[in-house]
Amino acid sequence: YDPAHFRPGGAVGAENPARALDLYRDAAAANIAGAAEARAGLVERLRREAAGEGAAADRARTVLRQAGIE
Repeated sequence: YDPAHFRPGGAVGAENPARALDLYRDAAAANIAGAAEARAGLVERLRREAAGEGAAADRARTVLRQAGIE
């Protein structure tokens, strides 16, 4: 679901950064190696995107807000 790792035609039908944040959060809570770092990287990418303009920036802001990340 993470846009950084999404591959069209793969097992996952579409990228979904909100779902990726949830999965990374749960994995980090279960102490799965690399999950916290992957989530932090996704948050940083979303923050950079949210700083821009347009539909992608709006979507990034919505994903961050829904995840409780400001």
